Amino acid sequence: MRIQLPKPLHGWREFAGEVGVIVLGVLIALGLGEFAQAWNDRSNTRDARDAIRAEISSDLGQLSLRFATEDCMAKRLNEIVDYLDARSSGKEADPVTWLGKPQQWNMDTFRWDAASQSGRVSLFPVGEQSAFSNIYGSLKAIGSAQAEEQRWWAQLRSLEGQKHVSANMLDTLRLAASQARYEDYQVRLFYGEALDDARAMGIKPFFDPSNVGPRSVCIPIRTPREEALRILHFRFGSP
Repeated sequence: MRIQLPKPLHGWREFAGEVGVIVLGVLIALGLGEFAQAWNDRSNTRDARDAIRAEISSDLGQLSLRFATEDCMAKRLNEIVDYLDARSSGKEADPVTWLGKPQQWNMDTFRWDAASQSGRVSLFPVGEQSAFSNIYGSLKAIGSAQAEEQRWWAQLRSLEGQKHVSANMLDTLRLAASQARYEDYQVRLFYGEALDDARAMGIKPFFDPSNVGPRSVCIPIRTPREEALRILHFRFGSP
């Protein structure tokens, strides 16, 4: 028995041409889809990169303001230790009335976290991913060190106004001063690493000149608290 295939209405040649047109249309559509996806990926990558670089620039700029007070912080810790040494040896020393505290800046990582969670970071070249990751690792370490540092300075501020300091308190405050120095060192260390990595990527620190932060640690150590708060003139006051 013979099986007869149905013949196209206008012949096989025209049929093949019609099929070719359809296939070509599908290929063009797929190509345009891939092109649109590639264009969208490039746009998303560019936007994510710009946002991340701006975030790093802001974080480093804020830290540069803190480092403008480094001499004040070192001097203040030396003054505290000298006062504790004097009291432990039985020498008379005027009470400490003001200590202040180091500046503490939030290390923002929202844009990096958002780009990582959305998968946009994976669109960066591997070397760029690694460089950004190193910088944010340093920034997060700085945030942790600053939090610990504030805890030790809170202990040190218990010295303000004290006329009698027990031996136990002297030991506690010496430990707090030592730990405060260490946390400051950690901040300086990771800041230096982040700054070097950022510079290698052409990222410069930037800060808002209208928000330079309080410099309470630079106010003299025997300034009365009320006067120090007036000098500080910070809308949130001081702990």
